[in-house]
Amino acid sequence: MHHKALKRREYPGDHKLVCVTSRCNCGRRRCARSRACARRAEAAHATAATSLTSNGRRTWPLAARCAGVATARVALGIYGMARALQASVPSLHRAILAPLAAACVDVDVYVATNLKTASASPGTREHFDRLLRPVSYTERSQGRDAGVQALLARANATSSHAKGRCRWIRNYTPGAMANMLEELASLAALTDQLEPRAKRYRAVIFTRPDLHYVTGLDVASLLAVGAQEVHTPRWHSFLGTNNRIAYGAPLAMQAYGRRLRWVADYLAQGLRLNAEEFLRWALQAEGLQEQPMPIVAQRLREAKATTIYGTGGSASSAVASIFWYDMCLSAACASNANLCAWDCRHDYKQWKGWPDCVGREDSK
Repeated sequence: MHHKALKRREYPGDHKLVCVTSRCNCGRRRCARSRACARRAEAAHATAATSLTSNGRRTWPLAARCAGVATARVALGIYGMARALQASVPSLHRAILAPLAAACVDVDVYVATNLKTASASPGTREHFDRLLRPVSYTERSQGRDAGVQALLARANATSSHAKGRCRWIRNYTPGAMANMLEELASLAALTDQLEPRAKRYRAVIFTRPDLHYVTGLDVASLLAVGAQEVHTPRWHSFLGTNNRIAYGAPLAMQAYGRRLRWVADYLAQGLRLNAEEFLRWALQAEGLQEQPMPIVAQRLREAKATTIYGTGGSASSAVASIFWYDMCLSAACASNANLCAWDCRHDYKQWKGWPDCVGREDSK
């Protein structure tokens, strides 16, 4: 097959990773190069993590200029299905952990991950331990929680009759509905881990493990959160609130993290369940105030060959690809409330005028 070469690009950072690969469909030689690139990238990531945690603490270390003195302490919680970790964890280093370290903010990492089966991804814990050094880690198998299964049956029975251009947004398949509820159960488990230590933190960040960050964390905004505030991005909020990353004060984030408890009440009102609309409803039920978060991230999916984003930079590898619907998310989505709220190819006002995208009369 014809192979279209990728332009070689170098990125600034302490750990440069530069590989040139493309989709693995061009013969054995190029596929071998792609696999070798993946091995080099993973080795570099492990070396970076070792050097960053060599002080023996299980918290994320501060920048050298801080002289060991922290101005604040925050918690970083990671939950949900662990996908494409070789690409997502280095992006997390660059966009979230590095700005906190530079601001002399101590970070404790908590992880609660979902596995499809008890034997799935046997190296998941070791990968998290090596690259993030969590102070607490737990994993759960999807499909084995009786409470989640009961909610899933009720949610699938609460059908929507929406048709047309927004049907795929407002109607989850049974598999997508199950993943959403399992993710909420993982988030609840994460919140339980953090609760005994919550008082020690100025703020709490909850995020998924499968994100590549386009823009970095605004540390000043994080440390200035109000007691009842939950900060979320405006992109991909659809008819509700973006559920992929959030931060706020500890008590507010505990309420955010336990919203699974509201699902039965939500369904009892005849409302059709989806992630964004339910999150907005739950925040209102908890009396929490939504505030914008100036950060943009794209979902990653495991793939044979694509671009990998390394510590302090980027390279190519054979481990992950950006989810197709997120590829057009850019830094511009962080500052424009309408741009990217639905599809970044259309302004939100266009979508709002489509009758099959708005209203709840079709969910009863």
